[in-house]
Amino acid sequence: MASAYAKVLITLAVLLASPVCLSSTDRPEPQADSKVLQDFPFDDGSTLDLRQHYYTLGTPRRGDDGRVENAVLIMHGTTGSGDGFLSEHFAGVLFGEGQLLDASRYYIILPDAIGHGLSSKPSDGLRARFPKYTYDDMVRAQYRLLTEHLDVDHLRLVTGTSMGGMMSWVWGYTYPQFMDALLPLASLPVEIAGRNRMTRKMIIDAVTDDPAWKGGDYEEQPPGLKEAMYGLLFMVSSPLQYQLQAPTRESAETMMDTLVERYRSRIDANDLIYAFDASRFYNGVHINRVMPGYIAQFGLNPYPAVTAAWKAVTLTDDRAKASNTIGRVAFAMTGPDTRSTQVYINLGDNARLDEEGFAPFGEVVAGMDVVERLYPLYGNNAGGGMRHGRQGPLEQGGAHYVFTHYPLLDYIVNANVVGE
Repeated sequence: MASAYAKVLITLAVLLASPVCLSSTDRPEPQADSKVLQDFPFDDGSTLDLRQHYYTLGTPRRGDDGRVENAVLIMHGTTGSGDGFLSEHFAGVLFGEGQLLDASRYYIILPDAIGHGLSSKPSDGLRARFPKYTYDDMVRAQYRLLTEHLDVDHLRLVTGTSMGGMMSWVWGYTYPQFMDALLPLASLPVEIAGRNRMTRKMIIDAVTDDPAWKGGDYEEQPPGLKEAMYGLLFMVSSPLQYQLQAPTRESAETMMDTLVERYRSRIDANDLIYAFDASRFYNGVHINRVMPGYIAQFGLNPYPAVTAAWKAVTLTDDRAKASNTIGRVAFAMTGPDTRSTQVYINLGDNARLDEEGFAPFGEVVAGMDVVERLYPLYGNNAGGGMRHGRQGPLEQGGAHYVFTHYPLLDYIVNANVVGE
């Protein structure tokens, strides 16, 4: 992924090359507003008149070519909002006169991401019926805000922290010509996994496993929200700073209770679980190869740059421990150690695939009747698998190509990793 736009990833100091004067705090007053993005399409297939709230500092300036040349987009982290960057800890050392992002020189845009701040979110009324948004949805909404409402056709810099850093990477592969540089902070261009995903799942499960959550239709915040705050507390903490702030057992417990209550009082349970579950690969992925009695295959992301980034990431082969019988799930592959994001579901007894090294790793435990009704009439034409050499257009054209040429294909609305 990084190679596609490494040329625009340079340090902030070199990019902006303005003198730093940390003592100055003079800066324009921030302006706040909201725009409605009509019929915004989400990756899960739903649409919504989406409210996109934002803050700005400074004034856009156009160059000789007519493009905006001084716009800077800064994106916040999970459960945060754009106004978090207006605090003295951030704005006080970056946006003042003579500082690195001097708002008298740059047009600073601080959006509230979908599900956050004053932008549309589950707690507005839809609750668990709110679209299952992703980082891709967030970025596309910001792009529409900039181009349709703020008349910004180019960005000098895209940056953000944590989730905002992840969205910076998404900006890079979604709109690579729209900005001069990317500066993702506190993030890496890899799948949300490891301890990061484990902590997120702890937070989500603490809410959704609580009977008082009621599938999202609670009248009062469920007690599980407090349990979720424990995971959030460790996710955002610094061990050294917490040790300095709470050096005794009593002070540590008091600090914990105070922080848990502070976070809990500011966060809605549905908003929380949506925000922490916004990073997913398989949402919107088409079931591009359906052959009755054989297999249903999928795994090419709707966004070509995402597919390209993951194509070279492969898994070492496993020894087959189960047979390719109906309902079993296995990775597609082109040879030894080539398994990547593409998987298939067996629609028939395909024991012959066992001998070829296809090792099932899962099984459909509910909904096999749905799998058997997946649209099959395009056959191999809509993407015949790596061995048949027909996937180039799908890899390069993504969802747009599929919707244009194979509009009847089924696709995954929402994919989540869950435990037993």
